[in-house]
Amino acid sequence: MTISEIDKHKKFFYLALFFNIALLLVHTTFLITFYLISVKEMFYFNIVSVSLYLFAFFLVFKQYIQAFLLLVIIEVQVHLVEATLLIGWESGFPMYPFGLIAVIYYTKYIYYDKKFMKPIPTIVSVSSIIEFLVLTLYMFHHEPYYTIDTEILHKFMIFNSMLIFMLIMVALIDYTNVVLETEKKLHNIADFDELTQVYTRRKIHEILNEYHKMSERGKKDFCISIIDVDSFKYINDTFGHDTGDYVLKTICRQINESLAPNEKKYTDLARWGGDEFLIVQQYDGKSTTLEQCRNAIETVQRNVSAYTFLSRGTRLPVSLTIGFASHHKGMSIDETFKTADENLYKGKVKGKNTVVF
Repeated sequence: MTISEIDKHKKFFYLALFFNIALLLVHTTFLITFYLISVKEMFYFNIVSVSLYLFAFFLVFKQYIQAFLLLVIIEVQVHLVEATLLIGWESGFPMYPFGLIAVIYYTKYIYYDKKFMKPIPTIVSVSSIIEFLVLTLYMFHHEPYYTIDTEILHKFMIFNSMLIFMLIMVALIDYTNVVLETEKKLHNIADFDELTQVYTRRKIHEILNEYHKMSERGKKDFCISIIDVDSFKYINDTFGHDTGDYVLKTICRQINESLAPNEKKYTDLARWGGDEFLIVQQYDGKSTTLEQCRNAIETVQRNVSAYTFLSRGTRLPVSLTIGFASHHKGMSIDETFKTADENLYKGKVKGKNTVVF
């Protein structure tokens, strides 16, 4: 189970708890009201309903979601039919399926992976539509069993309408929050490398495209540094992949620590693939210059290569070779990459552990 799924289940637990408390209070109110207006069938029915929602707390806390949903669906649908037949359409009870459908589809989003949830929204929707239409047609041709004062019916209508609106609103607000949180986490997964927590290749491509547009408008230029970890295959093969992961994570940390606070504002670091990283820097020639970008890259290379990487007490032969290229208006991103890659190759030929501009 992913973190987002845990969060979703937790949210639904609290939402189910909230709805169960609300339904318990509502049916307690109905119980008293129907007693006062002498609608004895609904008075007895709501005694049963209150008992059911007291029992439903057990289902919620035990996470018996299927049983809880079935209890709520059946109780609400039977209650609205009986109430409509007894006191009339104008009471507002026939509107409850609208709130029920909203909640049940939200529940499907939370428990999409549960087999039992697949047919429930469709069954509830279809049965609610049929129930609504049959009640409408029936009440057009039949009077309710009890003749209730119009003012009381209006109060029922207002109460039920507000309750249904609240039901839909709470479900949609919570659903929206869950979706936004899930999307945020998915964006983080897509944007940040899981191991090193720097940008992914996909994300740095997005950034480069934006920087390219700015360069073409004559606002800011940028430079690209392709970073290769020297002898990384030897480290992986000799000391193991855990050590290799440690080296990659530490390199990223050291790069960030090598950059001054003002340099971090115009610098983006990404894992390009395997043991290759990419640094992209923007400069405007005024507050930030190409020379400052070059100096920052040299500092990064020097600091990382001088850092003591240890594996079980053994110093690891870690150093960086970097190919640097600056981008100007009229150039394509591919041209800049080609220059940086050629400079990286020159650095490897020279003996590694260097920066080539």
